[in-house]
Amino acid sequence: MDNAFKDRLAAKETWVRLAQIVLFAVIFYIVMIVAAGVAVLQFVTKLVAGAANVRLQSFGRSLGVYLYQIVSFACFHSDTMPYPFAAWPWEMPDERRAIETTAPLAEPAAEKEPPKAKPAAPKRRAPRKEA
Repeated sequence: MDNAFKDRLAAKETWVRLAQIVLFAVIFYIVMIVAAGVAVLQFVTKLVAGAANVRLQSFGRSLGVYLYQIVSFACFHSDTMPYPFAAWPWEMPDERRAIETTAPLAEPAAEKEPPKAKPAAPKRRAPRKEA
């Protein structure tokens, strides 16, 4: 075997990272269950109250950001460990926010007003020719 490979295989930080990835994989599935519960609560709130709960929306969004952070860490896109080793993510990461703010937002169909019809111009009659 190559000496460099043996050194990488024996490196403590590689095995620590594996343990962290396994830990966050377990956390990922727990958070997915919580996110599903938030979705069900939002659905019930919409049925009962007629509108979504703003606090649940904010919490659901932060759960999504947290899941994004876990995947980024596990896939070696980021070396920053997610919560509980960092602050809870209430905001989207900057690179993701840039993608969302550049996409055009569609207006809901229910809020659009139909185009107003122009009033019809009075019809002019052609003069009759008398024979």
